[in-house]
Amino acid sequence: MPLYSESFKHNDDEMLSEFYYENQFKQPENIPFTHIHAYCFIDENNVVIFKTKKGTKLMAGGGLEEGETNLEALNRELLEEGQLELIGYDIIGYLITKNLTHPEWSSISTRVVAKVKKLDSKVEDPDGDYLESEIVSYTDALELCKSDNEQNMLSLAKGI
Repeated sequence: MPLYSESFKHNDDEMLSEFYYENQFKQPENIPFTHIHAYCFIDENNVVIFKTKKGTKLMAGGGLEEGETNLEALNRELLEEGQLELIGYDIIGYLITKNLTHPEWSSISTRVVAKVKKLDSKVEDPDGDYLESEIVSYTDALELCKSDNEQNMLSLAKGI
């Protein structure tokens, strides 16, 4: 049973997202792992947020490139989107996004909490979407959450 589920429309497609803890997850047939996203902590009280062209995000991450592992993708995305070095990570769980209109477009995103270190060097995001990262308090990060589910996920990440 998912921790939470949410129905929504994306363009004209009917979608369903379901989040499962790692120990409750069973990969559905024919739905591939395509993404990894991380809540990034400098320490237990400080979170990295990401300024993008579309607003502020609490997670870094994106799609796996061909032949890339989750760990390789996570390292690449952290560097590109936040000039961050991965020190360690734990899997929180998995978000299954089912496209009910076009099932072949369904996907699974691994969700992790990452312990990171900010680097001095600047690496440009090849997509140009991420502008900068900023370290904020955990309390300030909670206030940036756009939904109860997002707030619950950040709280869950902090507790790991």
